[in-house]
Amino acid sequence: MPKQKSKPVVEESNSIAIRTKMGFDIVKSTNIIRCEASRAYCTFYLVDGERITVSKSLSFFEAKLLEWNFYRVHKSNLVNIHHIEKYNREKSSLVLSDNSEVILSHRKKRELIERLTFSSVSPKQHSRIAV
Repeated sequence: MPKQKSKPVVEESNSIAIRTKMGFDIVKSTNIIRCEASRAYCTFYLVDGERITVSKSLSFFEAKLLEWNFYRVHKSNLVNIHHIEKYNREKSSLVLSDNSEVILSHRKKRELIERLTFSSVSPKQHSRIAV
């Protein structure tokens, strides 16, 4: 019988199971600010300041996170659009709720701004994002 790939997600609760050395952590998607790829590793940045690094690629988690209002802003970053605080036009970067700054790919800029404009982003966030 062929080995099945493990799924990283707990479907019912918008939570994701992240395998760690000690087992795995169940993390609500709303508590993830962003995910950053570095070679074969992926680091999750959480609202409480915790970082979880796993030996899986960003694409391993990407499909499910995209369903939960995440957006791939660059080849190495996937951000939760609900944690976007500012867009810096000069730097072409985003400032997130933890004050981290990530580069926005030039090719992704227009699509992200359209998505933010027409999505369920709060009115507070709308007022801070200008094209």
